Amino acid sequence: MNLMEKGLPDTVIIGGKPFLINTDFRVWMRFCNAFERWSREINLDISYIFAENIPLIENSADMQAILNFAYPPVSIPNGSGGGDRVIDYEVDADYIYSAFLGQYGIDLTETDMHWHKFRALLNGLNSSTRMYEIMGYRCYEGKDKDYIKLRNAWELPVELSAAQSEQVEEFDKYFD
Repeated sequence: MNLMEKGLPDTVIIGGKPFLINTDFRVWMRFCNAFERWSREINLDISYIFAENIPLIENSADMQAILNFAYPPVSIPNGSGGGDRVIDYEVDADYIYSAFLGQYGIDLTETDMHWHKFRALLNGLNSSTRMYEIMGYRCYEGKDKDYIKLRNAWELPVELSAAQSEQVEEFDKYFD
């Protein structure tokens, strides 16, 4: 999405109708964390992303409209996007805060910011920030042992589904 040409969206189209959404970055950090941890076994409450009326999400196209707002599609760099998560808005909160304050002079606790502005600034973090380094470690795919250790040290926690957790508990019982 080109912010400078099209402006900042404040609606998503669901069932052919526009619905006003909360665009604050905090709301969408919460949504992304919830969505990335979501197990299809339970309902995902997303009512808080809507500013007024809450639509009925009836199909995958409706959900895709929300996901396109949360994760705006980008076309560059070509061939990127291996799918590995390199950021978790809860785990990395301190590093994100520090990076924005250090690089941009923005105190995220004292500002209102549109989600897409936040994402653009996050994508523009330079190598002098710890958050940039951490994201680099997490997506490292080379063979350098030192970088592999750093990638493992900064790896994001894996959330297990309820069924997976039960399997781990059952397995662990054999060693008690």
